[in-house]
Amino acid sequence: MDLPFSTPLEAGGLFTSSLGAGDIPLNHLKKLLDKRKEDGLLRALPNFHAFTPQSIDFFSNDYLGVAQNNQILALIQEKLEKNYFENNLKSNKNVLHYGGATGSRLISGNIPEAIQAEKYIATFHNAENSLIFSTGYSANVGLLACLATENDYYVSDQLIHASMIDGVRLSNAQKLRFRHNDMAHLETHLQNIQKNKTKNLEKNPEKIGFTYILIESIYSMDGDVAPLSEIYALAEKYDAYLIIDEAHALAVYGEKGEGFAHKYAQNSHTFARIYTFGKGFGSHGAVIVGSDILISYLINFARSFIYSTALLPSHYAYIEATYAVLNEDFLGILEKERQKLNENIAFFQEKAHYFLEKNQKNNLEKNYQILPSNTAIQTLIIGGNMETKAVETHLRNKNFLVKAILSPTVPQGTERLRLCLHSFNTFEQIESFFEEL
Repeated sequence: MDLPFSTPLEAGGLFTSSLGAGDIPLNHLKKLLDKRKEDGLLRALPNFHAFTPQSIDFFSNDYLGVAQNNQILALIQEKLEKNYFENNLKSNKNVLHYGGATGSRLISGNIPEAIQAEKYIATFHNAENSLIFSTGYSANVGLLACLATENDYYVSDQLIHASMIDGVRLSNAQKLRFRHNDMAHLETHLQNIQKNKTKNLEKNPEKIGFTYILIESIYSMDGDVAPLSEIYALAEKYDAYLIIDEAHALAVYGEKGEGFAHKYAQNSHTFARIYTFGKGFGSHGAVIVGSDILISYLINFARSFIYSTALLPSHYAYIEATYAVLNEDFLGILEKERQKLNENIAFFQEKAHYFLEKNQKNNLEKNYQILPSNTAIQTLIIGGNMETKAVETHLRNKNFLVKAILSPTVPQGTERLRLCLHSFNTFEQIESFFEEL
């Protein structure tokens, strides 16, 4: 059975409502917000800074602690000074360029720092070229919205990022989804596409398009890993091309933190890889790596790139400096952080197993479920929006920074706490989390 591509939308989604005579837009919006509040789904920005000396971070994406590790930050600063400040001095600039880019990359924003950073990134990821976007969201939406025509197919895992889903929706592609990491379901779609192409080959050869498989290497809600070798085998068998979102893998996985898809960089079925800097880098922005032709195409057709102001010059330099530290980790500092993270993941799963066994022996009414995961993302399924929010509130009051993920963001009945483990978490913090739970 095919999965429908449309899913329950989050904030800003589609609603049905009847408007009364004389109603005004703000009243209509208030009704929709009131309904969200009634359902326990109303979002609001926190009115406090989450991080305090007492808080225990189990919700940020700073997996290796790059954003707060003084030793790593000092290395980045050292690279930044060498690559950015020295270059400014060599250029006889009296004032270092700290300000904004003053325009899009196609107007005034194509500054040397951006060009240099993209060259470094392309080399690091073993690609011909790369293009930096302001966010991971704009990278995914920009790529997918402009790439496919009505003759092409997007075949996507049902758990891909919301940004990929939105990019697919904006495209003209024919859209199919396969059950999460279900290779048999993926192959069924690819077989049907192949049959359709064979039928059209004689009648409408100009309508024979391309097939793109859309996946994440690590999935952000379940914390599991895509079976890349199996997916590549299917791509080669059915002549499909992969677009891989490596947001949660950069800096954390691979020999130098280059992610899971790096070993497939030169595979002819690798079409594009997307890396986000707001997670393992503890920074901001994203990059798409691929062929020279792809990057040129994006510069011409990706609206989220064309119509966005460039990043700060200092930020491009900071991104390059972070990559340089990743690439030249001579002291093994980041490698030690990865090792600590892996130790914490193993310890968490061990304690989770004990916790679930204890619950079963005590015949507790609530049956929690903890998904198996060997990544930094750990999932505690509670079930029910109200119950999950209640657990989140209790833990927050005990200084555990956790985040409840509610339906419709996840399917009803699988409402959960999404926990992010870090290299800087301690065994004691993990133990105390389960004791409090």
